[in-house]
Amino acid sequence: MHPSDALQWLNLLLIPMAAHIIRTEGRINRMEAQIELMLERLLP
Repeated sequence: MHPSDALQWLNLLLIPMAAHIIRTEGRINRMEAQIELMLERLLP
């Protein structure tokens, strides 16, 4: 196995994983913001 083959595999695996993690973090941040808004409305 050549080093370039390993790099191609890393690109194929890591880039989609990183993109998925970034998207998931964005979703979690939005959920947290929504929860904060709801709590602010509920609390006097």
